[in-house]
Amino acid sequence: MSAENVTPVVNSLKKHRGRSPTFDLRSERETTVLASLIVKAAEGLKAPVDDIPLKKLQDDWAGHRTAFWERHREQNWGRTADRPDEGEEKSLDACLIGMRKRKMLFQGYLWPCRHCHHKNWIDMSALKPTLICEVCGATAEAPVDIRWRFRPNQLGGCEFQAPQKCLRLINV
Repeated sequence: MSAENVTPVVNSLKKHRGRSPTFDLRSERETTVLASLIVKAAEGLKAPVDDIPLKKLQDDWAGHRTAFWERHREQNWGRTADRPDEGEEKSLDACLIGMRKRKMLFQGYLWPCRHCHHKNWIDMSALKPTLICEVCGATAEAPVDIRWRFRPNQLGGCEFQAPQKCLRLINV
């Protein structure tokens, strides 16, 4: 078992620390509660919520557009690598905004806590100048240049596991 797999479970258990600070493994009830917490934390390891960096989506979109116009040269209308269609480039933004408005995707910032190494997700609507770790409470200043990421709405049935699937969601 690698430390990379143990750390998220430990962080998840720390979230519940205030409710029951110690567990007596001689107690059937407390052993069951602890086991439930471990199983719940481990479920997150089996199917983590994937998020995609905006830069990855932009690069994949540019690659898709280039490949499309290579296959359809007769319809290229003067597009070249050094003269891309600006409207096509911006269409990704419009699509992501539409998916965000419909709550199909959430836009946010993923930051690792320097103290406990927990990966904190901050939704765009909750972003503040000072970030607070949800596990240990350590603070950090939000960066000036946010590297946005997108997560699917797990309840909405529009899950994706790879950037290519996200591109399919936005009708590429």
